[in-house]
Amino acid sequence: MRALTRLLALAAATTAFAVAPPLLAQEPMAPEYVTQGGGFGVDRPFVLSLENLGGISRITFEPEGGDSESVTQVGTYFGFIPPFVPLPRLGLHYFVAPPISIGAILHYSDNDILGTNLLAGVRIGAGIPLSESTAVWIRGGIAYVSHEIELLGETTFTDVRPGGEVLLVLSPVEHFAFLVGGMFEIGIAGKQESESALGGSSSERDYEHMEFGLTLGILADF
Repeated sequence: MRALTRLLALAAATTAFAVAPPLLAQEPMAPEYVTQGGGFGVDRPFVLSLENLGGISRITFEPEGGDSESVTQVGTYFGFIPPFVPLPRLGLHYFVAPPISIGAILHYSDNDILGTNLLAGVRIGAGIPLSESTAVWIRGGIAYVSHEIELLGETTFTDVRPGGEVLLVLSPVEHFAFLVGGMFEIGIAGKQESESALGGSSSERDYEHMEFGLTLGILADF
């Protein structure tokens, strides 16, 4: 019995020795769209995007010593008065080592009625191809925001906001895609400074800001 056991063990070891090298020499199987150079961020690493152009957004604004106010925006994000404004933004992203991307988000507008609005932030993400024309793009980062309104004086809102997005990338044609998914931003350093034009009095107070919702956008990759 012991001799039979040793014989079986020897046969198993010989089989493993013969089979293991070819198996180890094989490269891991990759999806066809990746091996052929496709997939989001793989063969076209630079992404230019127009983000947060519209959707459904819920913004909560709570000034120090005041009541909390919430506003829901549905549609396109243009023409609203700060601080209840989901800001559209330009995105510049680069896939340094797919699936990892780094980039910036930017917004600047200057209007006599709506005031001057600035957003500048960074995003680090991971793009996960699901097929040659679809992917999931998960991102996080932080942004600086400033709103300045001149109406019977001057009021400035500034804030620092961590945030992120989970976006579905849908590419019907090469070099172009739609973005749809969830987003959030939470203010951690909100400050409101006001100076009245009627007597020159000024005031300063903190505020809390939170925004979340469904966001829509488009992108081109190169």
